Amino acid sequence: MDECTTVKIEYKGDGVQTVFTVPFTYMNWDDIKVYLYDETDKAWEQTNSFVRQTNASAVEFFTAPPAPTDVDYNVRIVRNTELQLSAGQTLKEYFTAATFQVGSSIRAEDLNNNFDQLRLAIQEGRCAIQSGLEVLDENTWNTDEAYTYDDQVNQRWVEADDTKLATSDAIRARHDAYVQSNVPPTVVYEQTGKTWQNTDDCWSSYWQNSVDPDGNDSKTWVAYVNTGPRGEQGPQGPPGQSIVGPPGPEGPAGPNGGTFPDAPSDGNTYGRKDAAWVEVTGGGVQAPLTFIKPLVNNNNTVSIDLLTIPNA
Repeated sequence: MDECTTVKIEYKGDGVQTVFTVPFTYMNWDDIKVYLYDETDKAWEQTNSFVRQTNASAVEFFTAPPAPTDVDYNVRIVRNTELQLSAGQTLKEYFTAATFQVGSSIRAEDLNNNFDQLRLAIQEGRCAIQSGLEVLDENTWNTDEAYTYDDQVNQRWVEADDTKLATSDAIRARHDAYVQSNVPPTVVYEQTGKTWQNTDDCWSSYWQNSVDPDGNDSKTWVAYVNTGPRGEQGPQGPPGQSIVGPPGPEGPAGPNGGTFPDAPSDGNTYGRKDAAWVEVTGGGVQAPLTFIKPLVNNNNTVSIDLLTIPNA
């Protein structure tokens, strides 16, 4: 049974509707509390100052509540029956009732009003308890909603699951890295990737849990090295051999360099051809030397100023 149906109702605003029905019994209009969900502050705000009573079973907002976007319902009307009277207030002023006096007669109406007040307040208390238990249930953690050590060692915790938490023992078995000299204890199951920093041999290892060719789980620590531990140095190996063959025999001697005579000195130009001096002819016209000014004899020293020298 929903204990809150007699004390609370929620509506969804649409930006148009202003009048909302109050379907439950109450003893005083002041016992009716109206709330509007504030999506900016993410909280329920009491808005009695923005509503008025249209009749005994309805309230009216001065401004129509908007349509909700973050919640299903954004208008909440609840009853909160007053049990403590304000200073100087009598039960008769609070609702139509009478104070019982010693030796006086008791009217059924007075008894009914008193019992109604208690009944309504009890309903509200039961609703509050129900709502509190619902919130507690939504936020309570139990082992049925967690990955435990047993889940880890039996390989039931394989993939991530946002709907569950992991216990500290499961997390230790899955993720803890060992930093120590001795071999960590062999466990029933730890996924590949768990590490051991070997402080004596100065290397890192990881837990290998794959299946070997015989179908057995390897369950061993594998070091991040190409070979095993460094052993004693072995004996000197045999001499190496060149990857090319031995040197070949010496080749024959080359021809003698020899000498050749100087070119003729008859004023013509010669060049070497077929081991002989040959006069060079038809090489073009040689331009004469051009001087800026004539030869100058100064103290038996002859000097000239050249303007151009033709190319040979």
